[in-house]
Amino acid sequence: MRFRRAFLLLLTVAAGALLAQESNDHSITGVVREERTNDPISSATVEISRMGVQVVTPVFSGMEGEFLFRGLEEGEYVISAKKDGFNSVSVDVLVLRTGLPNVRISLSRTAPASGVDPGGPISSHQLQVPHKARAAYEKGRRLLEDENNPSASIPAFEKAVKLLPSYYEAYTELGIANYHLGRVPAAEASLKKAVEVSEGKYVEPLYLLADLYNSQGKYQQAEPLARQAIALDDSVWDNFFELARSLVGLKRAAEAETTALRARDLAPKNPQVFLVLANVHVLEENYHAAVEDFDAYLELEPNAPNNEAVRRTRDRLEKQVRPHPGANPPSTPAPAAPQPLSNENMSLMAAQPQSATEQQAKSTHLSWAPPHVDAPLSSLEAIPPCDVTKVLEDVGSHALELAANLQNFTAEEQIKFEKSSYSGVPQDNDIGMFHYVFAFEQHGGDLVSREYRDPWKGGHSFPASAQDTGEVALELIFRPEMQTDYEMNCEGRDQWKGRDAWVIHFQQRKDRPRRTMRFHTSGGEIEVMLKGRAWIGMESEQVLHMESNLMHEIPEVGLRSGAISVDYAPVEIQSRKLQLWLPQELEAFWEFGTYRIILLHTFRNFKLFTVDTEENTQKPKTE
Repeated sequence: MRFRRAFLLLLTVAAGALLAQESNDHSITGVVREERTNDPISSATVEISRMGVQVVTPVFSGMEGEFLFRGLEEGEYVISAKKDGFNSVSVDVLVLRTGLPNVRISLSRTAPASGVDPGGPISSHQLQVPHKARAAYEKGRRLLEDENNPSASIPAFEKAVKLLPSYYEAYTELGIANYHLGRVPAAEASLKKAVEVSEGKYVEPLYLLADLYNSQGKYQQAEPLARQAIALDDSVWDNFFELARSLVGLKRAAEAETTALRARDLAPKNPQVFLVLANVHVLEENYHAAVEDFDAYLELEPNAPNNEAVRRTRDRLEKQVRPHPGANPPSTPAPAAPQPLSNENMSLMAAQPQSATEQQAKSTHLSWAPPHVDAPLSSLEAIPPCDVTKVLEDVGSHALELAANLQNFTAEEQIKFEKSSYSGVPQDNDIGMFHYVFAFEQHGGDLVSREYRDPWKGGHSFPASAQDTGEVALELIFRPEMQTDYEMNCEGRDQWKGRDAWVIHFQQRKDRPRRTMRFHTSGGEIEVMLKGRAWIGMESEQVLHMESNLMHEIPEVGLRSGAISVDYAPVEIQSRKLQLWLPQELEAFWEFGTYRIILLHTFRNFKLFTVDTEENTQKPKTE
């Protein structure tokens, strides 16, 4: 197989480092291995390019297949590996502020260089191809495979399919070339054309197209393609592998396990298969089996640069395995679902040593469940009718009150971070407690938020804790001067945690400034368009809960989608008899090209500051 990105396990920066600082001293490490045997490939030529231009001098892989590039700027790169007797492979890598991407490139063997076809044996269909079309195809293969020049290969493949419109092998190679260049829609179109003109009887475009859809989280589209590939050839491990990935994504664990085991039997030395199996067993809450899967992966990849993250995940699961060695793994209690911390839990955690706090919080897993703010709400009621003008006027006055009284505040913050592949395979995780400071500052007439964090004594920072997007101030979009930046309408009456609430849908207007959220990169600021929902208390006129989605991708940082969910709770300011509603829990979901990140922020023990006084406040009231 000549492209697959979902299981490269690129350990790049977490979402917390989206606000990147400028630097040109980044590194990329990786290994080159044979796809079928997983043996290291030494003396492979490894090149790195950016926008089609070679960045640094090519290197040769070492005895264990390892390679290293230094002195790189932030941005997107293409790394290519080639060696005589193997197919060339290119992968896309995103370098961010604190990332040290680790890349695994798998090369598959081809026919000997002296063979008549560098890509493998000649099929009966190839023998029937007219000479000119075949010559164009072979030229394209040579450029793509031997010279690692996908851009130059495309005209040759296009010529081949023009001469022979039913040339499905050429359409397949055209799809691969476009994929290597990052032209995913064009790759998809070519692979679909290959399936069409072959009448679904050519296996390679089927599993490649399934791979592409799985990598995009389109599991329902990937599943039938993988099944069709299996029906054509049940000896190809890729077919079962892609079906297992789609079934995991669809949460059909039993079927996924059977399929993944078949992939393992066909490719027992391929470590990616064991990562899929681990994901299946986590889905089944069979943590004993998942630990064994990770052990098998680590045995096959003993020196992989990302092994530390894999071991952390494996060790975390081992703690949840059956209490006695002879117990039945399926009877292992499932971890409790993440719940907002009550005041009692907060007090207990504050009394514990830091290591115990982190150990307790690590026993639960975060769920990938980003809000979709345009999805219908079945619980909405149309009676009584909603006066959107009055609702916005009332909540606007409270937003002004918040901005006027809350110049800054401090709190104790817990951040929980988890990273996984699209299929849910764990890749990294961390947790920490921080002294948190939030401040409003005036910049050019705008009220701008700033966040600062220091780890608790004995704690530690990690990339995700560097995030400063001001998400906790999301409710300030209801300030009257900012309401006009959005289209706002009342969807009806609902309840949030037992409180009656009006549901307000909002969406950034294209003709208005984008003042709510910005990302800072080495190339400058990126203004973000948001849409979302807010639950406004009918009695309190305060924001009880908010959900938001990014309205567009952010290719500058490789971000495909983002979603935020915030719960608010009342905090009493005793001396001024004032009640402010502040964030109690914030969950952020970031979806990148090959992985997902979840960040859960929990706040407690607020201290509010005015210009000249400091005031301790009560803990937020648990709803």
